[in-house]
Amino acid sequence: VRVRASRGVQVSDAARIERLSGGPVAESAALHAPCPIDDLSGKAAIEAGLWAPLLAAFPDLERRTDILLEGAFKGGDWRASCGWFVGTFASDWLGIPATGRPAWLRYGWFDRVEGGVAQESY
Repeated sequence: VRVRASRGVQVSDAARIERLSGGPVAESAALHAPCPIDDLSGKAAIEAGLWAPLLAAFPDLERRTDILLEGAFKGGDWRASCGWFVGTFASDWLGIPATGRPAWLRYGWFDRVEGGVAQESY
């Protein structure tokens, strides 16, 4: 599976997106992100609404996880992580002009998982 940015440029493949997501994502997964990304339903919508624009702006993006926790909470299995997305800010993103320089984007990520596959992410 290839993901295309709005400019029609191929920006990533499914394996790379899985690595950036922190693990496998269900086809029916839901992402609850802050504005302007907001809520996305389904793996394809998450790839198109979050990852394709992000990877178009940061083509060499990598995920550097500092803390990773997994376990049961309130009857469900959860995975929580925080760290940095690091890459060269090569193209404008979310109305922010590109700098052409390395950038570090801090993240906090929470997944409700079933069978090791993310069903819902925050």
